[in-house]
Amino acid sequence: MDKEQLADKAKELGLDFAGEEENGRFVITLADSDEYSRAYSILDKSEMVELDPDSTLVSDRVSELTYAGDGFVVELRASFVDDIYKAVIKEDDGGEGDEQEVRFGD
Repeated sequence: MDKEQLADKAKELGLDFAGEEENGRFVITLADSDEYSRAYSILDKSEMVELDPDSTLVSDRVSELTYAGDGFVVELRASFVDDIYKAVIKEDDGGEGDEQEVRFGD
């Protein structure tokens, strides 16, 4: 998928936040915990994606939730300590290429 297709997936899901292409992914930087909560609610209610419990990490410091869709993945990430929140939409590559993930501070 190219940048426009990934951005279109975000809009189809209802994630109407501004984003940009980074390393072949569409990355949305969420302004604060309120926007993170809104994105979480949108994804949780969506019939386009399903939460992957095997790829989910939640602690008092970070949260990384992975939602799988048809040919794409949405990763909702939060660093509560650093107050950094992101949604990353990427093509579903079956787990390959994870070494190029967009992480906090990138």
